[in-house]
Amino acid sequence: MRQGDDIHCGNCGRDTFVVSKSVMDGWTKKGEVFACSACGAEIAPVPFGGSDVGGAGGASPKATERAASFLGVGIEDGKRLEALDEESRFCRDCAHFISHPFLSRCSLHGKDVNPMDDCGDFRGKSGGG
Repeated sequence: MRQGDDIHCGNCGRDTFVVSKSVMDGWTKKGEVFACSACGAEIAPVPFGGSDVGGAGGASPKATERAASFLGVGIEDGKRLEALDEESRFCRDCAHFISHPFLSRCSLHGKDVNPMDDCGDFRGKSGGG
């Protein structure tokens, strides 16, 4: 069993998929279990070594196909989506960005900004933009 596999939940009776859920004792993580994504009922403990989420294996092929169809994109083996230079112009990467624990500001415009904001006056920290 892997995260993203299709199941018929015996608890809620729905056709759904498996998710990995942390078992906590206060603030201490005691382990992980596979659970129903609809009702959260525990199905089985995650085998030693962790669930197959992320890492080298990634999600199951069915889960990847479902996600791709939901997002309306095609799947190409071995290719990852990467942002183009003009799409990754966040304030946090700008030379004008001033980071502070309580406030982030733009030195060019003299206003408060969010690190994930963007604007047309972006200039990369390395000097070019």
